[in-house]
Amino acid sequence: MAMVSNPDTTSPQPSMNKVRPGLFTRLTMLLGILAAAGSILSFFASVHWIPDILSQLAVQYLALMFPAAILAGYRKQKGTCILLLILIAVHVFKIAPYYRTPVDGWEENSGSASCRLVLFNVLRTNEEFQKTLDSIVETEADVIYLMEVQPAWEPFLLGIKDRYPYQKILDEPDYTGVALLSRHPWRQLEVVKLGHVSNPSIDTHIQLDGDAKQEVHLIATHPLPPFGDTLTRSRDQQMMTLVDRFKEGEARLLCGDFNLSPWSPRFAAICHRGALVDASLGFGLAPTLIPLPTPLGGIKVDH
Repeated sequence: MAMVSNPDTTSPQPSMNKVRPGLFTRLTMLLGILAAAGSILSFFASVHWIPDILSQLAVQYLALMFPAAILAGYRKQKGTCILLLILIAVHVFKIAPYYRTPVDGWEENSGSASCRLVLFNVLRTNEEFQKTLDSIVETEADVIYLMEVQPAWEPFLLGIKDRYPYQKILDEPDYTGVALLSRHPWRQLEVVKLGHVSNPSIDTHIQLDGDAKQEVHLIATHPLPPFGDTLTRSRDQQMMTLVDRFKEGEARLLCGDFNLSPWSPRFAAICHRGALVDASLGFGLAPTLIPLPTPLGGIKVDH
């Protein structure tokens, strides 16, 4: 007769392995940590060009750190969670003013002479001249500032001279061409060149509604991208030199592709020196350059 032995229920059972986080969880935490590292490095944007570049990604850092902070809290990673929450608070503090009430005096001044300005980087490689120009003209702007204007643009711009009789076209075959078009007359227009590593800037006084007593001092510029220490210093010097041209008590407007984000302390220094305020405060954030084809790819460098 066969004997069947019962299993020994008292013997130790194999221990279960700890559940490892899934790929999505690991990726979320990795991106959050990388965003935190970029955020910390961006605090040194005033002393080196690489942190200055990294400071452009404040919105992206916020979007990446928020889910990582939630996961860190859920997994009881207290130190990581606190660090992420502190950095999130810093970025929220910087971004929040763009969603508050517009700058003081915006509504009070709405009854006086106004000037609608549009700036547009038409891209040197863009050959959709008429289509691009039509979309720009549809804005019905009083003043248009164009960047990266190649020589092929000139006949198209001259073709709208009946609508924009005041034109200054500095077309170039490279990325340095610019053009200023205006419905209103201007005076003392000057092309400002600040060295071989700087694009030309335009300094003029726009007379609103043709009234010499109501005018705005307009400076339009497009510094070269700050890739490297030399180009970064050139951009900063160009911007500081230009804002020094403003006079106390006058209405002033600085515009262009600054290749500089509002999250950099260098931007704040330029605004302080020129007694300027970011006119987009209170109107939300919209990227003006999308270098990467992703939802997180947009940055704000045109002002």
